Amino acid sequence: MDLAHAEDVTSVTIVTGASSGLGRQIAMSLAARGDAVVVVARRRELLDALVQEIEAAGGRARAITCDVTDPEQVSRAVALVESTDGPIERLVSCGRLGARQVPRV
Repeated sequence: MDLAHAEDVTSVTIVTGASSGLGRQIAMSLAARGDAVVVVARRRELLDALVQEIEAAGGRARAITCDVTDPEQVSRAVALVESTDGPIERLVSCGRLGARQVPRV
């Protein structure tokens, strides 16, 4: 879905970790208030189900499969959103990083 050309889009928001849990709930809430939501996670089938649920409720969403621990995948996802949907207004980061990905201080 090309969110940039949808009518009445108030803003584009990316939600990572959106396939389940808090990320999923935040994506649903943002879509319900009128944001165009790009849901991002590794599990495509769960993202597709979420997009269908958001659209069935009258919202606007699309899914991008991405592993947020891979900087190249993140860069490609951001570039795709910016080139097709316009500027990203917000990023809600709910993607879980395992203990091995978190730098130790």
